[in-house]
Formats: sequence, structure tokens, C-alpha cells
Amino acid sequence: AEKQSFKQEKHRLKVLEQIAENSKIDIPQIMVDRAKQRYNQLNANQEITDEKAIKGISNHLIIYKIAQLENLNPTEEEIKTQLNYYASRGQKVDNSETYDYIYSAVQNNKVFEFLEKH
Repeated sequence: AEKQSFKQEKHRLKVLEQIAENSKIDIPQIMVDRAKQRYNQLNANQEITDEKAIKGISNHLIIYKIAQLENLNPTEEEIKTQLNYYASRGQKVDNSETYDYIYSAVQNNKVFEFLEKH
């Protein structure tokens, strides 16, 4: 199952790369700097390049735009299900960061499922 999950994630990243190559996205340097700062706060022992930051921002914007255009936003029920799952594993779920993370994860999954069908 883990091997299949890794293969699926690799395929999904390849799809995003193809979409990004065919898209024109201008990312302001301030967004790049903030993404690098946020990443470095989370991963103090690793440095992120501008190129990786731009790629991450582009991927996020592409997923967001597809979700917006195709109305692939998570429902409250989907969010509640995931919040309950995290809570059952003993994780803290009473803050906005956790909600935002779960919202993004569910939305990303919906977008990739949509792309895989088309």
C-alpha cells in the first residue's frame, strides 16, 4: 500500500508539472521569500531554494484554481470526518492551522481525483 501511495504521489506531481509548464504564472518575490521563511521555520536543518519555493507556490495556485473552476471545495462533512480521524489518533484539532491543513488536504485530493478522471 505504501509503495502504491508513493507511486500515486509521484504521478500526481508529474501531472502538476505538466500543467505548470503550460501555464503562465508570475509569482512575486515576496511570496517566494515568505514561502522560504515558512519552510525554514518548519525544517530548520534544511534550506529551500527560490526554485523549489516557486514550484511549491505554483502547485498550490494550480490546485486552488482548478478547485475553484470545478467547484471541488470540501464539504463540512468531509472536514468533520477528517477532524474526527485526527482527534481519534490523539492529535490536537482545535485550532485553525489544523482546519486549514485538513481543508487543503481534502481539496487537493478532490482535485487530483478530478484530474485522474479526465
